[in-house]
Amino acid sequence: MEDKILNSNTARRIRVLRQLKGWSQETLAHSSGLSVVYIGQLERQEKVPTVETIGKLCNALEISLPRFFTFDDEVLPDNDKYLNAIDSVVSVMKTMPADGAARVARIVDEIDKLSK
Repeated sequence: MEDKILNSNTARRIRVLRQLKGWSQETLAHSSGLSVVYIGQLERQEKVPTVETIGKLCNALEISLPRFFTFDDEVLPDNDKYLNAIDSVVSVMKTMPADGAARVARIVDEIDKLSK
C-alpha cells in the first residue's frame, strides 16, 4: 500500500512541479532528456521513475532532490481545490510571455521558501 501512495505522490509531484514552471510535458521531456511518452507515463502512474530519472527531472526543473520529495499537506494536499488552483495559475501563465511566466515561477519558489 505504501508503494502505491509513494508512486501516486511522485506522479502528482512531477505534474505539479512541471505545471508550476508553466511547462508542457514536451518542454519537460526536452529539458530532462526523457521522452514525452515516458513523462506522460510517469504522470499517469503507468511507470515508476528510477533515482536516475528523478535526478534528471530535478536538474531540468532546477530543484533539489530533497525538495522534490517534500510530500507534506502544504505541497500535495489530496483535494481538487489545490489542483484546480494550479490549473488556473497555469492557464494564466500560458497567456504570458515566457519571461513573465518565469517570474511567476520564481515568485512561487520564494513564497515556498518563506513558508518553511
